Amino acid sequence: MIREKTATVCPRDWVVDGSLAKGRMMMSEHSQLMLRAFNGDCDSAIGRVKYDNVAKVETRISKAFEAINKLGATKTIAIADAYLQKKLAELHLVHEPREKLYQEKEEQREIRERMRDEQKAEKEIEKAQRDAEEEEQRHATPLKKARAQLDEATGA
Repeated sequence: MIREKTATVCPRDWVVDGSLAKGRMMMSEHSQLMLRAFNGDCDSAIGRVKYDNVAKVETRISKAFEAINKLGATKTIAIADAYLQKKLAELHLVHEPREKLYQEKEEQREIRERMRDEQKAEKEIEKAQRDAEEEEQRHATPLKKARAQLDEATGA
């Protein structure tokens, strides 16, 4: 859109020092200035997009669009709505992979957490089994002694 000179709209022809060519030059320069400002704001905002702040960044881009268009209102020049839509599309193209990456990290974190819980449960089961075996051993020794004494007493 910038190359085709459709990124900005200026419905009025300006005459500077009696020359239409100078008027077009002035509007071209003003258009470039507005686009640089808008692109700078957009690039800054898009660079900071994360998995959870896309709505905030959209608002920031829209506010920059409105503010810059307000500054160009006195010369009846404005950034085209189609250009804003392309910048918002760029934002979403940057946001999608970041959101996917976050989701993958969350899934991996949940898997690790489940694995830790399963390992903890296994350790608890093993400990309970060891405790039960030790308890059985403690009860088995006196029981054997009592049976041996009973056998001796019965035999005598």
